[in-house]
Amino acid sequence: MGLIRARYEVFKGEGEMVLYCEHLQTVKYRNPADFVGKTEK
Repeated sequence: MGLIRARYEVFKGEGEMVLYCEHLQTVKYRNPADFVGKTEK
């Protein structure tokens, strides 16, 4: 598990295609103490 996650979705309509990306900065850590000092503010 990394420090960030991204989710992609593709929507296709008549004559168009859309790529949607959602960047999730809130990630659930199993042991938060392992990541102290490794994140940007």
